[in-house]
Amino acid sequence: MMPVTTAGMNTVPPHLVGKASALSNVVRQVSASFGIAILTTIMQKREAFHFANLAQSVNMNGNEAYALQTALQDMAIHQGLSYGTAQGVGLGLVAQRVTLLSMVNAIGDCFIVAAGMCLLALILCFWLKDKKKPVGPAASSPAIKAPDAKPALKTQ
Repeated sequence: MMPVTTAGMNTVPPHLVGKASALSNVVRQVSASFGIAILTTIMQKREAFHFANLAQSVNMNGNEAYALQTALQDMAIHQGLSYGTAQGVGLGLVAQRVTLLSMVNAIGDCFIVAAGMCLLALILCFWLKDKKKPVGPAASSPAIKAPDAKPALKTQ
């Protein structure tokens, strides 16, 4: 952000630098808020999308599901719980895992969107022009030549 801010502030006339700095800070803060809101919305939508896809792909009739149900039933019996409770715990663990995976996939999607925004910003940076201004007292006033100095008269 610093090079972009510097490039923008270099184009502002000196008497408007204070107002331009304040406006730059406001725009940066509002843009950051919008960015967070947009990425949060994308993450929520993509999490729901990934949850629906992952939930459809769960096979509770396979060998893995049977092994999970058997292990949970054994743990439930040792804890004094019923078979129905063991099945509920098993479904809860599967749902928890699907939720976790859908959130991880949604965060990955947000990183892809953010990387696309960064790539777009990088491409737009090539259109920034560097207008160099002369620096120093010579830049604000034309050069004034000193009159030729006359040699001092020697008196004896």
